[in-house]
Amino acid sequence: MFGMSSTLGMSTDLIMDIKFKYQGCTLENLEAVALMKAAKAPQPFEVDLGKLIDIKVIDSQKLFKLSVEQQNPALANLAFKLATTEKKEFKVVVKAPTSVKVSKKQELVTKTQAVDIVDYLNRKSCYRNAGATLLLHFCTTTESRAIRDIAVEFANKCLSEYKIDPRSVVFRGFTKTKTGLLEPIETHSAVVRRDSFHVCPLYIALRAGLTYCDNNGLLSIRQQYSNGSHSENASAKADLMRRMFYTFKLTGKGNEVKETWGDMEAYLVKFFNSRHV
Repeated sequence: MFGMSSTLGMSTDLIMDIKFKYQGCTLENLEAVALMKAAKAPQPFEVDLGKLIDIKVIDSQKLFKLSVEQQNPALANLAFKLATTEKKEFKVVVKAPTSVKVSKKQELVTKTQAVDIVDYLNRKSCYRNAGATLLLHFCTTTESRAIRDIAVEFANKCLSEYKIDPRSVVFRGFTKTKTGLLEPIETHSAVVRRDSFHVCPLYIALRAGLTYCDNNGLLSIRQQYSNGSHSENASAKADLMRRMFYTFKLTGKGNEVKETWGDMEAYLVKFFNSRHV
């Protein structure tokens, strides 16, 4: 079916207006459809937003910050995608057997010392740095972890061991089971999206922290897929879903940062105790 729309929307509060032009004339939606069909133009056509958006104004770090402020997981996913895509563009160029040219980013990762990373994460109090600290604290060089299981472990420690303020944002996106443990609130029709796990501050902080750790060579990351839902009461449709997620371990450099930083827990408790819903 041949079709075109001048408004694109993911929800009622996020709409993108598009105007079609041809030889200086502004076209109505139906006129644009008729013209594309008559010309047998290839479908779908692409719109490169990079030509419309200044990357200096909107980069991956700023998108992560906006995703926390607006509680928008789509921005967090896009920020992570941009960050990992940018990383792949850096290459090592060999000009001669004895001469190797390294990108500035790779050079930064190599030269940044463990003590400098600890100092930076301590100096700037934000969700990304808290997320990076969480990953370093709970990861090892041998066991693969994922954002979800680290979030669950930390939230339950905050409840039982760290005695975090009940008003803390760390508990948002979780519900208490009959056994008294916290588990993530899954997204479904009966749940308001802003209350679900995948838009909660802890999840977004971990996603942002994962990008920081990846960019600084602190984690070895693998892309994985899971089938079905985590919920026991999931619908038949949810059980057929296939999700992409990441598992990771500490690199040697990440482990060095972890061993250098002696009071990670104190930093995390202070951070989440000071941020309330």
